[in-house]
Amino acid sequence: MLEHLDVIKEISEYISTETGCNIIICGEGGTIIEATLKERIGNIHSGGEKILSGIIDEARISLEQEETDKSIGLDTRAGYNYMIEVEGKRIGSIGIAGNPDTVKPIVRIASKTIALYMTHYLKEKRQEERNRQINSKISEQIEHVSAAVEELAAGAQEIDATSKSMENIAMTALKKTDETDDILKIIRGIADRSNMLGLNAAIEAARAGEMGRGFSVVAEEIRKLSVNSKDSVTIVSRVLNEIRSVVGAISEAITDTCKVTEQQADALQSVNDNLLEIQRIAEDLNK
Repeated sequence: MLEHLDVIKEISEYISTETGCNIIICGEGGTIIEATLKERIGNIHSGGEKILSGIIDEARISLEQEETDKSIGLDTRAGYNYMIEVEGKRIGSIGIAGNPDTVKPIVRIASKTIALYMTHYLKEKRQEERNRQINSKISEQIEHVSAAVEELAAGAQEIDATSKSMENIAMTALKKTDETDDILKIIRGIADRSNMLGLNAAIEAARAGEMGRGFSVVAEEIRKLSVNSKDSVTIVSRVLNEIRSVVGAISEAITDTCKVTEQQADALQSVNDNLLEIQRIAEDLNK
Protein backbone atom coordinates (compact mmCIF):
# COMPACT_ATOMS: atom_id res chain seq x y z
CA MET A 1 0.00 0.00 0.00
CA LEU A 2 2.80 2.42 0.96
CA GLU A 3 5.13 1.36 -1.84
CA HIS A 4 3.31 3.34 -4.51
CA LEU A 5 2.96 6.67 -2.70
CA ASP A 6 5.45 9.36 -3.65
CA VAL A 7 4.40 11.32 -0.56
CA ILE A 8 6.10 8.69 1.65
CA LYS A 9 9.38 9.40 -0.10
CA GLU A 10 8.82 13.15 0.29
CA ILE A 11 8.09 12.79 4.02
CA SER A 12 11.16 10.61 4.45
CA GLU A 13 13.42 13.09 2.68
CA TYR A 14 11.94 16.06 4.55
CA ILE A 15 12.46 14.48 8.00
CA SER A 16 15.96 13.38 7.09
CA THR A 17 16.85 16.87 5.84
CA GLU A 18 15.36 18.69 8.84
CA THR A 19 16.78 16.34 11.51
CA GLY A 20 19.97 15.21 9.85
CA CYS A 21 19.06 11.67 10.84
CA ASN A 22 18.70 8.58 8.69
CA ILE A 23 15.16 7.31 8.27
CA ILE A 24 13.58 4.04 7.14
CA ILE A 25 10.01 3.14 6.27
CA CYS A 26 8.99 -0.50 6.27
CA GLY A 27 6.15 -2.10 4.41
CA GLU A 28 4.67 -5.59 4.45
CA GLY A 29 6.80 -8.17 6.27
CA GLY A 30 9.16 -5.50 7.58
CA THR A 31 10.71 -4.90 4.15
CA ILE A 32 12.37 -1.50 3.93
CA ILE A 33 10.62 0.38 1.11
CA GLU A 34 12.19 3.81 1.65
CA ALA A 35 15.44 4.85 3.36
CA THR A 36 17.89 7.68 3.51
CA LEU A 37 20.60 5.11 2.82
CA LYS A 38 19.23 3.68 -0.42
CA GLU A 39 21.30 0.51 -0.13
CA ARG A 40 19.06 -0.56 2.74
CA ILE A 41 15.93 -0.61 0.56
CA GLY A 42 14.74 -4.19 0.13
CA ASN A 43 16.28 -5.46 3.36
CA ILE A 44 14.16 -6.92 6.15
CA HIS A 45 14.19 -4.85 9.33
CA SER A 46 13.71 -7.09 12.37
CA GLY A 47 11.96 -4.42 14.41
CA GLY A 48 9.69 -3.50 11.51
CA GLU A 49 8.92 -7.17 10.92
CA LYS A 50 7.81 -7.61 14.52
CA ILE A 51 5.75 -4.42 14.41
CA LEU A 52 3.98 -5.47 11.19
CA SER A 53 3.28 -8.94 12.58
CA GLY A 54 1.62 -7.35 15.65
CA ILE A 55 4.12 -8.69 18.17
CA ILE A 56 5.15 -5.20 19.27
CA ASP A 57 3.99 -1.62 18.63
CA GLU A 58 7.43 -0.03 18.82
CA ALA A 59 11.06 -1.04 18.53
CA ARG A 60 13.65 0.81 20.56
CA ILE A 61 17.36 0.29 19.96
CA SER A 62 19.69 2.00 22.41
CA LEU A 63 23.19 3.22 21.60
CA GLU A 64 24.56 0.53 23.88
CA GLN A 65 22.66 -2.22 22.03
CA GLU A 66 23.94 -0.89 18.72
CA GLU A 67 27.53 -1.24 19.93
CA THR A 68 26.87 -4.73 21.30
CA ASP A 69 25.21 -5.98 18.09
CA LYS A 70 27.89 -4.52 15.87
CA SER A 71 30.54 -6.36 17.90
CA ILE A 72 28.95 -9.65 16.86
CA GLY A 73 28.46 -8.63 13.20
CA LEU A 74 24.82 -7.51 13.24
CA ASP A 75 23.71 -4.46 11.24
CA THR A 76 21.84 -2.88 14.15
CA ARG A 77 21.40 0.88 14.44
CA ALA A 78 20.32 2.88 17.42
CA GLY A 79 16.96 4.56 16.97
CA TYR A 80 13.24 4.27 17.37
CA ASN A 81 10.64 2.50 15.17
CA TYR A 82 6.87 2.84 15.48
CA MET A 83 3.87 1.38 13.68
CA ILE A 84 1.84 3.21 11.00
CA GLU A 85 -1.82 2.31 11.58
CA VAL A 86 -4.65 3.29 9.24
CA GLU A 87 -8.31 2.49 9.95
CA GLY A 88 -7.31 -0.05 12.59
CA LYS A 89 -4.86 -1.88 10.32
CA ARG A 90 -1.06 -1.81 10.48
CA ILE A 91 0.24 -0.95 7.07
CA GLY A 92 3.87 -0.13 7.85
CA SER A 93 6.38 1.27 10.30
CA ILE A 94 8.70 4.25 10.40
CA GLY A 95 12.03 4.52 12.14
CA ILE A 96 14.67 7.19 12.68
CA ALA A 97 18.28 6.47 13.63
CA GLY A 98 19.74 8.22 16.64
CA ASN A 99 19.17 8.52 20.34
CA PRO A 100 15.76 6.78 20.77
CA ASP A 101 14.63 9.23 23.46
CA THR A 102 15.41 12.17 21.15
CA VAL A 103 13.89 10.83 17.93
CA LYS A 104 10.83 9.14 19.47
CA PRO A 105 8.57 12.26 19.35
CA ILE A 106 9.60 12.90 15.75
CA VAL A 107 8.82 9.28 14.77
CA ARG A 108 5.41 9.44 16.48
CA ILE A 109 4.53 12.70 14.70
CA ALA A 110 5.72 11.31 11.37
CA SER A 111 3.71 8.11 11.91
CA LYS A 112 0.57 10.10 12.69
CA THR A 113 1.14 12.37 9.69
CA ILE A 114 1.48 9.42 7.33
CA ALA A 115 -1.58 7.74 8.90
CA LEU A 116 -3.69 10.88 8.45
CA TYR A 117 -2.55 11.24 4.87
CA MET A 118 -3.25 7.58 4.14
CA THR A 119 -6.71 7.81 5.71
CA HIS A 120 -7.50 10.79 3.50
CA TYR A 121 -5.95 9.05 0.51
CA LEU A 122 -8.03 5.88 1.01
CA LYS A 123 -11.23 7.88 1.48
CA GLU A 124 -10.56 9.72 -1.75
CA LYS A 125 -9.89 6.45 -3.55
CA ARG A 126 -13.10 4.90 -2.25
CA GLN A 127 -15.05 8.02 -3.18
CA GLU A 128 -13.52 7.97 -6.64
CA GLU A 129 -14.52 4.34 -7.03
CA ARG A 130 -18.07 5.08 -5.83
CA ASN A 131 -18.27 8.01 -8.24
CA ARG A 132 -16.97 5.82 -11.03
CA GLN A 133 -19.57 3.15 -10.30
CA ILE A 134 -22.36 5.74 -10.05
CA ASN A 135 -21.28 7.41 -13.28
CA SER A 136 -21.01 4.03 -14.93
CA LYS A 137 -24.57 3.15 -13.86
CA ILE A 138 -25.83 6.57 -14.98
CA SER A 139 -24.11 6.13 -18.32
CA GLU A 140 -25.59 2.64 -18.68
CA GLN A 141 -29.10 3.83 -17.83
CA ILE A 142 -28.76 6.75 -20.21
CA GLU A 143 -27.80 4.33 -22.97
CA HIS A 144 -30.95 2.29 -22.28
CA VAL A 145 -33.16 5.39 -22.16
CA SER A 146 -31.48 6.83 -25.24
CA ALA A 147 -32.11 3.59 -27.13
CA ALA A 148 -35.76 3.65 -26.04
CA VAL A 149 -36.09 7.31 -27.08
CA GLU A 150 -34.54 6.55 -30.46
CA GLU A 151 -36.98 3.69 -30.90
CA LEU A 152 -39.90 5.97 -29.97
CA ALA A 153 -38.61 8.65 -32.32
CA ALA A 154 -38.35 6.10 -35.14
CA GLY A 155 -41.89 4.94 -34.35
CA ALA A 156 -43.14 8.54 -34.38
CA GLN A 157 -41.49 9.12 -37.73
CA GLU A 158 -43.05 5.93 -39.09
CA ILE A 159 -46.46 7.00 -37.79
CA ASP A 160 -45.92 10.40 -39.39
CA ALA A 161 -45.09 8.79 -42.72
CA THR A 162 -48.14 6.49 -42.48
CA SER A 163 -50.36 9.42 -41.53
CA LYS A 164 -49.19 11.41 -44.51
CA SER A 165 -49.86 8.43 -46.76
CA MET A 166 -53.37 8.12 -45.28
CA GLU A 167 -53.87 11.85 -45.76
CA ASN A 168 -53.02 11.48 -49.44
CA ILE A 169 -55.46 8.57 -49.72
CA ALA A 170 -58.18 10.65 -48.04
CA MET A 171 -57.56 13.54 -50.41
CA THR A 172 -57.76 11.15 -53.35
CA ALA A 173 -61.06 9.80 -52.00
CA LEU A 174 -62.44 13.35 -51.79
CA LYS A 175 -61.44 13.97 -55.38
CA LYS A 176 -63.16 10.75 -56.42
CA THR A 177 -66.39 11.77 -54.69
CA ASP A 178 -66.22 15.08 -56.56
CA GLU A 179 -65.85 13.16 -59.82
CA THR A 180 -68.87 11.02 -58.85
CA ASP A 181 -70.88 14.24 -58.48
CA ASP A 182 -70.25 14.93 -62.15
CA ILE A 183 -71.54 11.48 -63.08
CA LEU A 184 -74.65 12.00 -60.95
CA LYS A 185 -75.30 15.30 -62.72
CA ILE A 186 -75.22 13.47 -66.03
CA ILE A 187 -77.59 10.77 -64.72
CA ARG A 188 -79.89 13.44 -63.28
CA GLY A 189 -79.92 15.19 -66.67
CA ILE A 190 -80.77 11.92 -68.44
CA ALA A 191 -83.57 11.29 -65.95
CA ASP A 192 -84.98 14.76 -66.55
CA ARG A 193 -84.88 14.27 -70.28
CA SER A 194 -86.39 10.77 -69.96
CA ASN A 195 -89.22 12.22 -67.90
CA MET A 196 -89.82 14.86 -70.54
CA LEU A 197 -89.67 12.21 -73.24
CA GLY A 198 -92.19 10.05 -71.35
CA LEU A 199 -94.51 13.02 -70.92
CA ASN A 200 -94.36 13.89 -74.60
CA ALA A 201 -94.95 10.24 -75.48
CA ALA A 202 -98.02 10.12 -73.25
CA ILE A 203 -99.42 13.21 -74.95
CA GLU A 204 -98.89 11.72 -78.40
CA ALA A 205 -100.42 8.42 -77.27
CA ALA A 206 -103.52 10.27 -76.09
CA ARG A 207 -103.85 11.96 -79.43
CA ALA A 208 -103.58 8.62 -81.20
CA GLY A 209 -106.49 7.28 -79.19
CA GLU A 210 -107.10 3.51 -79.29
CA MET A 211 -104.12 2.91 -81.55
CA GLY A 212 -101.72 4.70 -79.19
CA ARG A 213 -102.75 2.74 -76.08
CA GLY A 214 -99.73 0.40 -76.24
CA PHE A 215 -97.42 3.32 -76.75
CA SER A 216 -99.01 4.95 -73.69
CA VAL A 217 -97.91 2.01 -71.51
CA VAL A 218 -94.33 2.38 -72.74
CA ALA A 219 -94.44 6.13 -72.05
CA GLU A 220 -95.61 5.47 -68.48
CA GLU A 221 -92.78 3.01 -67.88
CA ILE A 222 -90.29 5.57 -69.17
CA ARG A 223 -91.64 8.14 -66.74
CA LYS A 224 -91.44 5.63 -63.84
CA LEU A 225 -87.85 4.83 -64.81
CA SER A 226 -87.08 8.53 -64.85
CA VAL A 227 -88.60 9.04 -61.40
CA ASN A 228 -86.77 6.01 -59.99
CA SER A 229 -83.51 7.24 -61.49
CA LYS A 230 -83.97 10.67 -59.91
CA ASP A 231 -84.76 9.07 -56.55
CA SER A 232 -81.69 6.86 -56.82
CA VAL A 233 -79.54 9.84 -57.76
CA THR A 234 -80.88 11.70 -54.71
CA ILE A 235 -80.04 8.77 -52.42
CA VAL A 236 -76.58 8.27 -53.93
CA SER A 237 -75.89 12.01 -53.71
CA ARG A 238 -76.87 12.02 -50.03
CA VAL A 239 -74.66 9.02 -49.32
CA LEU A 240 -71.75 10.62 -51.19
CA ASN A 241 -72.17 13.81 -49.19
CA GLU A 242 -72.05 11.77 -46.01
CA ILE A 243 -68.94 9.96 -47.26
CA ARG A 244 -67.39 13.28 -48.21
CA SER A 245 -68.11 14.63 -44.74
CA VAL A 246 -66.60 11.57 -43.05
CA VAL A 247 -63.54 11.51 -45.31
CA GLY A 248 -63.08 15.23 -44.72
CA ALA A 249 -63.17 14.70 -40.96
CA ILE A 250 -60.70 11.81 -41.30
CA SER A 251 -58.43 13.98 -43.41
CA GLU A 252 -58.46 16.75 -40.81
CA ALA A 253 -57.77 14.24 -38.02
CA ILE A 254 -54.89 12.75 -40.00
CA THR A 255 -53.47 16.22 -40.62
CA ASP A 256 -53.61 16.95 -36.90
CA THR A 257 -51.99 13.58 -36.18
CA CYS A 258 -49.18 14.39 -38.61
CA LYS A 259 -48.50 17.66 -36.80
CA VAL A 260 -48.52 15.95 -33.39
CA THR A 261 -46.23 13.11 -34.48
CA GLU A 262 -43.82 15.58 -36.07
CA GLN A 263 -43.71 17.54 -32.82
CA GLN A 264 -43.24 14.32 -30.85
CA ALA A 265 -40.41 13.23 -33.12
CA ASP A 266 -38.70 16.62 -32.69
CA ALA A 267 -39.21 16.52 -28.90
CA LEU A 268 -37.85 12.97 -28.65
CA GLN A 269 -34.82 13.94 -30.71
CA SER A 270 -34.21 16.87 -28.38
CA VAL A 271 -34.50 14.56 -25.36
CA ASN A 272 -32.08 12.12 -26.97
CA ASP A 273 -29.58 14.90 -27.68
CA ASN A 274 -29.76 16.01 -24.03
CA LEU A 275 -29.30 12.43 -22.82
CA LEU A 276 -26.24 12.00 -25.02
CA GLU A 277 -24.80 15.22 -23.60
CA ILE A 278 -25.38 13.96 -20.04
CA GLN A 279 -23.73 10.68 -20.98
CA ARG A 280 -20.73 12.55 -22.38
CA ILE A 281 -20.42 14.50 -19.12
CA ALA A 282 -20.66 11.28 -17.08
CA GLU A 283 -17.92 9.72 -19.22
CA ASP A 284 -15.74 12.79 -18.69
CA LEU A 285 -16.21 12.43 -14.91
CA ASN A 286 -14.92 8.87 -15.13
CA LYS A 287 -11.68 10.00 -16.76
